[in-house]
Amino acid sequence: SSYLEAFGLNIAESLAMGKPVLATRCGGAEMQIEDGVNGWLVEPNNMEALAEKMQEISDSFTNYSTHLSTERVISIEEHCKALIKLYETTAH
Repeated sequence: SSYLEAFGLNIAESLAMGKPVLATRCGGAEMQIEDGVNGWLVEPNNMEALAEKMQEISDSFTNYSTHLSTERVISIEEHCKALIKLYETTAH
């Protein structure tokens, strides 16, 4: 994404399947991906960084663990509850 994304359903689905995810730092991805643990994060709108990371992953993919952490996978329900809690604490 090149814009703020509240929740990445495709990210959650991939992580739930134990698949690593490459995404941009646009909100929802940062809540689910721990850079270098269960995927990778690059800055939004930085095509050079994205291309470099894709090349790095492609060049050394067999070095990455096939059993990636899925601890950070959250449901949409959990995400919404966390947002509501955040809004409630900052609204006062």
